[in-house]
Amino acid sequence: MTTVPYGSPTTPPAYRRGVNVRLLVFLVVVSAPFLWIIGSAIHHAATGGVTDHGGLKEVDLKALGNFPFDDSEGKVEDVPKRYRELDGQKVMLKGFMYSTENAGSRGNKFQFVYDVQKCCFGGPPQVQERVFGFAKNGIDLFDQYTFAEVRGTLHVRPVKDAATGKIVSLYDMDVESSKPLTD
Repeated sequence: MTTVPYGSPTTPPAYRRGVNVRLLVFLVVVSAPFLWIIGSAIHHAATGGVTDHGGLKEVDLKALGNFPFDDSEGKVEDVPKRYRELDGQKVMLKGFMYSTENAGSRGNKFQFVYDVQKCCFGGPPQVQERVFGFAKNGIDLFDQYTFAEVRGTLHVRPVKDAATGKIVSLYDMDVESSKPLTD
């Protein structure tokens, strides 16, 4: 029996003997977060923050208001088509409630924004960055520090203040349910 010396032309070099499983696992683990971030960004750009779950559309509240809108001369046609098409649809939004009634959980009107602390560059949210909620009796309202989910029917319709002529509301919602979420 003849032995072939290591390194002879019939023996492949060490780096060609097979797949280095440890290197492959390392590369997958290191690249996974980047691939997830890139995939999420592509999905968000393609959907505009609207995900259809059959009879309910999950809407990214930040994306819903992320476009320029003139609160003096704006029209419903100035709202991007994908958001105009939500008019009359059942939607789910996640964000923070702000009630000007200060009635605790007993009120039925509130403004819903994705986060007053992170949006709007320190100023109040613009008209397109908030949804005016009108809750049915028995719906829980939360303080402005509680991250919450609301579900109901969204309406896209500019409402002007009679005294100033400025648009004070672009989105409003008939809220059917609410619940606190952990961030």
